[in-house]
Amino acid sequence: MAYSISMSLVHIIVFLWIQIKSASPSELSCNEFERSALLKLKQSFKDPLNALSSWKGFDCCSWKGVECGNYTDRIIGLNLSRKSLEGEINPSLLELKHIISLDLSLNDFNGTDIPDFIGSLANLRYLNLSNSNFVGSVPHHLGNLSRLQYLDLGSDESISISGLSNDDLSWVSRLSSLRYLDMRMINLRKATNWLHEVNELPSLSVLRLSSCNIYTIPQSILHLNLTYLTVFDLSSNNIRSTLPEWLFNMTNLNVLDLSRNFLSGPIPGTFQNMPFLKVLNLGHNSLSGYIPLSIDQLTSLEELYLNSNRLNGTLPQIIGQMSTLTILNVSSNLLTGIVTESHFANLSRLNILNLSFNNFSLQVSSNWTPPFRLDSIYMSSCRLGPRFPPWLITQKGYAKLDIGNAGVVDSLPTWFWSLTSEIVSLNLSLNQIKGSLPPSLHSISITFMDLSSNLFEGPLPRLHHGIQMLQLNDNSFEGTIPLDLGHDMPMLRCLQLSNNLFHGPSSVTFGLWLANNNLTGAIPDCWSNLGALEILDLGNNNLYGRIPESFGYMNSLVSLHLNNNDLFGELPLSLKNCTLLTLLDLSNNQLSGNIPTWIPNSLTNLIILRLRSNRFIGPVPPELSRLNSLQLLDISINKLSGTIPISFGNFTSMKKTKMKGTLLGEPWSGYEEHLMVCINGRQLRYTKTLSLVTSVDLSSNNLYGEIPSEITSLVGLLVLNLSKNGLSGEIPQNIGNMGWLESLDLSKNQLNGQIPPTLSNLTSLTHLNLSFNNLSGRIPLGFQLQTFTDPSIYEGNSGLCGPPLTEGCSQSSMNITSSNSGGDDGIGTLWLELSVIAGFVTGVVVVLSVLLLQRSWRLMFFVAVDKAFDWVHAKIGRSSKTSIIGDKKWTLYPFLYANMKTPIKIPNQCVQATASSYTTGSSIGPLAIDYCLVLRAIH
Repeated sequence: MAYSISMSLVHIIVFLWIQIKSASPSELSCNEFERSALLKLKQSFKDPLNALSSWKGFDCCSWKGVECGNYTDRIIGLNLSRKSLEGEINPSLLELKHIISLDLSLNDFNGTDIPDFIGSLANLRYLNLSNSNFVGSVPHHLGNLSRLQYLDLGSDESISISGLSNDDLSWVSRLSSLRYLDMRMINLRKATNWLHEVNELPSLSVLRLSSCNIYTIPQSILHLNLTYLTVFDLSSNNIRSTLPEWLFNMTNLNVLDLSRNFLSGPIPGTFQNMPFLKVLNLGHNSLSGYIPLSIDQLTSLEELYLNSNRLNGTLPQIIGQMSTLTILNVSSNLLTGIVTESHFANLSRLNILNLSFNNFSLQVSSNWTPPFRLDSIYMSSCRLGPRFPPWLITQKGYAKLDIGNAGVVDSLPTWFWSLTSEIVSLNLSLNQIKGSLPPSLHSISITFMDLSSNLFEGPLPRLHHGIQMLQLNDNSFEGTIPLDLGHDMPMLRCLQLSNNLFHGPSSVTFGLWLANNNLTGAIPDCWSNLGALEILDLGNNNLYGRIPESFGYMNSLVSLHLNNNDLFGELPLSLKNCTLLTLLDLSNNQLSGNIPTWIPNSLTNLIILRLRSNRFIGPVPPELSRLNSLQLLDISINKLSGTIPISFGNFTSMKKTKMKGTLLGEPWSGYEEHLMVCINGRQLRYTKTLSLVTSVDLSSNNLYGEIPSEITSLVGLLVLNLSKNGLSGEIPQNIGNMGWLESLDLSKNQLNGQIPPTLSNLTSLTHLNLSFNNLSGRIPLGFQLQTFTDPSIYEGNSGLCGPPLTEGCSQSSMNITSSNSGGDDGIGTLWLELSVIAGFVTGVVVVLSVLLLQRSWRLMFFVAVDKAFDWVHAKIGRSSKTSIIGDKKWTLYPFLYANMKTPIKIPNQCVQATASSYTTGSSIGPLAIDYCLVLRAIH
């Protein structure tokens, strides 16, 4: 009996075990407390991509990014990486008590601190907060995560700039289970104990501390615990010392990257303890002395970077026996001597060879067949000539070839172009190579080609449509330059054709515009050859850094758009040399400092000055009123302080009620200047009618004091916006003189007193906002003011009364204003009724009259005509030629002036070869390219 009962219990247990094992995670529903916590977390985020749309319903285990345990309803993992989430992390995260993996990387947490409470998620094994725009100090509470094995707080410069710092890494030593630590771009300058604390992590395998502003590394260490370390990255710091020998005693290292520091002295020859090292990167330092002969003891080495140092002596022949090498880069040193076949004897795996910028002389037999098949060959400034290297015929399928300044005095072999079907980068410059470009060149997908300073001749053939840089200057090319060059090569960033035998007009003026693309990185400081450039538009990109000083060499510049980027710093003084500028748009950047007084003193031709949405400080320069041609001034959304200069009543062009209506500068007949102008609270794009717009926008600053009455003398002004400041006093009584005013915004100030009755004289007014001030009294009545029926334009003024507000006026208020208002509320209502009736009766007449008499409606009509004209023009094409740049169409027009020829419309960054390459870690680096414009007038 007992046996029977026991067997039954066994059967039941086995049955239950089978049912549990067969249950799938999808059949589980999540814990209600944790579900509620996730919903609170979702509410704290801004989700522009709607990435959390699946977070609904009762079963949170099925929500995207949520992982539950296989046999429980508890959340163990949360992966919200790459969701573009914004906002802050809600403390409800603490409800996920069983979570072991948390990935919030590649989001935007708006410059907030890493929450301290993350250090209370005691079960975490994996934590990734990288590239998420956190700032402040890394919380020491993270040291409580004793089970943590993976911690990534780093940032990639190409993705985000870290604002994190840490002065003391003692909390790190408490992470006893840590295997992976990434703190790239976190400022550790004051954390001088970094090595001592990291050395307390015996299980650590990967340590990445690049770009951490570390400036010291101990020369000795009593006991090295990092015996399991496989990756050690200290690149891009400020370490100024010699190479410590203990670095070469980490026997399990696979990757050692100390590049881009200030290391000096010799390279230690103690490589015998690093049998597993695959990547050694000591590039971009100040190391000196010889390359150690003992380097062959690195029997597993695959990538060797010793470039950009001060190494001297010769290239050791022993390198030719390092059969595992795939990348050898010793470029930009002081190495000398003869390089022979024995230097490459056993390098059968070699893929990238960079010997550039040394004093090598290659001496190999004419029938030498190298043991390798290279993908990238960099031998610039090595002596390979005088014959064109015949061994290159064996290197089929290479992508990059740089043998510039190699002493080649020869004709280009007939076999050369047949081997370049896969080439993307070619540099044969600074030789004496003869030859011509074959017609088949258009089928080679090359993006970078520099044949400058040679003896090439013949016509310029059609080239591949994807080419980005073309330098053919200082040769003997002849014929005409194709007028549709921009159409055939829409990706072109740099063009150099000077000093050839081309015929046609002797000079060309260029315009370069690359607006509305996704260009990234800093603007290169190499614009000194663009003295003929008249228009430069780099707006609406992702460019960052300072405005280059070399912009000052573009002394023919008429229009400069750098708006909607991430540029910072003060305006370069050299811009004062661009005295022909009529339009300067630097809006929506991070520029700082005072608004320079050299702008009105030197840029006297300015018609449009737009510095909106930056970080300018200090007073508004009264000297701006010297800009007699200025029609549009927008310095809103900055941190300017002080009073509005009285001299602002002296803007000459804004006193005129008739504008010329011509395109700004008119450098080319087909170019349409354009600008986004904030009117009525909306950003409107103006093109043909831009020169008819007059506007002053000082809103969203810290200005105080009274509105100077002198500003009302700007009778030609269409838009005046002084909102969101600290202005006080009364609205100028003679504001009614500004008869052309269409938009007036004085909201969110501290203005007091009555609304001037002359405001009703502004018969062109279509937008009015006087809200949130201290105004009082009856709202004036008048034909134009009767059309403003929205009470919100007066709200926040507790002392105001009368229509359209619901508050009626007391008898005292009516007596005060009766002489100015022309009647009581009943008369105002009668006026409104009569106006409505008259509108119905004479509708057609009113429309025609408005078009004739109302400038604002006429401008709106012009904008509509613009759009219709552009639509029709796009449909019929007229006689213009259209090119496609990416997914955007560009239209090429002839010049207005007889001495100019059809412009070549090309992208306006360019590439200049430097013939050196660099990579970090185990990545493979391409030919280093400096993007810069070196476009010249064609002679």
